[in-house]
Amino acid sequence: MNIPEKIEPERLKDTLIEIRYKSEVPFEYRLGLCHSVLMKLNLNPSKPFNAHTIELDPSNLLMFDTPKNIFENETLRLKVSDDRLVFNSNGVYQGWSEFSRSVQHILAKLMEESLLGKFYWIGLRYVSEFENIQIFDKLIWDFQYIWQDKKNINTIFRTEWMEEQDRIIVNLLDNAQRENDYYSIMDIDVNCVLNESEIYPLESVFEHLNRLHTKEKSVFFGLMKPDFLASLNPSY
Repeated sequence: MNIPEKIEPERLKDTLIEIRYKSEVPFEYRLGLCHSVLMKLNLNPSKPFNAHTIELDPSNLLMFDTPKNIFENETLRLKVSDDRLVFNSNGVYQGWSEFSRSVQHILAKLMEESLLGKFYWIGLRYVSEFENIQIFDKLIWDFQYIWQDKKNINTIFRTEWMEEQDRIIVNLLDNAQRENDYYSIMDIDVNCVLNESEIYPLESVFEHLNRLHTKEKSVFFGLMKPDFLASLNPSY
């Protein structure tokens, strides 16, 4: 399949990179040290009420989370937890090359201070919103959910499968109602568990991430019927 580079307009609601790791530094100390490194990189602590939209809207596949230990600048947000780092695009998505380059730079600076240990899990998640579109009608899968001739609204579908070492999870929200319109969500998560017996340098981690990114795009575009994909103004 010839995978498009992008569609116009961009439909991304959120983009996430998650890195899980082990560290010898206790989290209480590590968080303060991370704070110092991130401030030097112009990533400032986010105010508690300044949450990302997707974290506040339970209709977005119940992805509810109370924001804490979050740092951000105009293009990127980072949540620091005991065993994982979760990066979100912030504001207008800058594209994969810029987003992944920024994440790699931040990880390199944290590693220089010995704040990150062995990487053991990586994942990539893209969430796209389609206004005034019933996405079930636009995909190659056949969805038939009818009860006594009633029209379905706010239908959620989830499935997952394995491709070699990669786990692919597809969440779909179809025909969710708002006050004046409706929308659908395509949420695609691709992740893999790294070999516990190996130590992965940062460059190797991002080789895996680039592979996951390509796989995510192939699923996203591959699920679409050809005429629907053409309507999204893809560029190659």
